Amino acid sequence: MSSEPTALHLVIVCCHAIWKGGPTNGQDEDEWLIEKFQSGETPTFIQHIIAGLRILEEDERAILVFSGGPTKQPHTELSEAESYLALVYANNIFNFPQALRPRLFTDTYATDSLQNVSLPLRQLPLCIRALQADPLSPHLPQTSTLSPNVELVTVISHNFKRARFTDLHFPAFKDRSLDSWRFVGIDPPMSDEKRAEVERLEYENGYSPWKEDPEGIGEVLAGKRRRRGWTEERERLLEESLQEMGSL
Repeated sequence: MSSEPTALHLVIVCCHAIWKGGPTNGQDEDEWLIEKFQSGETPTFIQHIIAGLRILEEDERAILVFSGGPTKQPHTELSEAESYLALVYANNIFNFPQALRPRLFTDTYATDSLQNVSLPLRQLPLCIRALQADPLSPHLPQTSTLSPNVELVTVISHNFKRARFTDLHFPAFKDRSLDSWRFVGIDPPMSDEKRAEVERLEYENGYSPWKEDPEGIGEVLAGKRRRRGWTEERERLLEESLQEMGSL
């Protein structure tokens, strides 16, 4: 094991629902706050988590961020990301090494797929500060900079959303080469007929709106953000946390 890798591998698990807690540790769908169309998908959410943990175990440069805000208000103020992390701990990190714990982080702000990518990158200094202060993470960057080179970003989500990320979101980050991105897609089991329907809806409601509005600032996509809890106040809180970090 090398002692000082030169760059980080940022692994992002896109969250899609909120685990409320319960005795089955996520196995029972009733423990989740989901939309009607997500019925049957909760085992896939767990597969996304396990895929991220597997990468974390295999790559000592990697840190894992669960990305998802409190999208189910007023039912709960709990964020998707916090619920995923709680699920990981409730399941004893799904039998992965306990040493992975210091490299698990949450982005509790994101409300859509673009923010799932952009906000973990923006909050990376917060992760680095925590890593530098943790004696259990000597193999990660121990430098004065809070903005290390992120050599690779891996995003984990549904495979039917692959084109949205690879064709639209990743190229939007002009400061990153396209070969520095990787997408891992895991879909729920579905029939060919169901898959055709899902892919059609993804194109109509996901890919097409993002192609027309790559920054998500138009009424359609910005409206979705607002309905999922994105407010000027949350933007201000995020900016303040980053500014406070910069002043330390």
